[in-house]
Amino acid sequence: RHALPPTLVRKRHPPASVVSSGGTPVATSDASCLLTIQAGHRRRALLSARSVQCGMGRRTGITPGASCPLAGFPLDYSYKDMHEVAGFLKERPFAGVAKGADRAALPKGSELNACGVKLSNNRLTTLHGLAEFLEAVLDDPSELRWIDLSHNQLTAVDAELLNYPKLSCVYLHGNQISSFKEVDKLASLESLTKLTAHGNPVEELSHYRLHVPCTISTLRSLDFIGITKLDRDKMDMWDRSHKAARERWLQTH
Repeated sequence: RHALPPTLVRKRHPPASVVSSGGTPVATSDASCLLTIQAGHRRRALLSARSVQCGMGRRTGITPGASCPLAGFPLDYSYKDMHEVAGFLKERPFAGVAKGADRAALPKGSELNACGVKLSNNRLTTLHGLAEFLEAVLDDPSELRWIDLSHNQLTAVDAELLNYPKLSCVYLHGNQISSFKEVDKLASLESLTKLTAHGNPVEELSHYRLHVPCTISTLRSLDFIGITKLDRDKMDMWDRSHKAARERWLQTH
């Protein structure tokens, strides 16, 4: 073979390097992988910190940034086949630490055992007895922020639920609520930002996605879908036209 002219010979330069967090030089080809891994660790740490600040670990359902005391995971009483809330008093939760139980499993520094309760996938037709149940299983029931009542047989929003003004998240999907009158009761919960009601007959009513957040003005999410500024503009227009139509009706009747 003929030798290539010196001007066409490609010179091989040693790979550039960066210094890892441990002080060891790392080749550029590996540096991007290292930086990606480090960024992933930082992101997970940040998410974990934010979760702890929400007061109930990773799966809270509480709106990020909500101010609440540090507490353990929600008490999970789902799939107990219960027809009434009082029945849960005889049961142990699948997850979480109930009041009076061994607190060793709680996150370090926890002020309360829990700020949330999961009663989903049972056969509840009423929330009668909710106050007594929460008093028995929570260190401070007044700090209740999250409750999951989905997939039961509820036909109404019981007044007992409205006694917890710090509730920011309520799951009611998969029940038998059929009127706006019942959902509208939740407007008295001034901290409520997250609500689910899909899978109820009320979802089939006209203007469901306009009426509910318009009535419960604090909502930022309905049925796991965020409420945008455009949604708010549509609600304002609908609300004005609805009120005008009602006033015209009252004047003629």
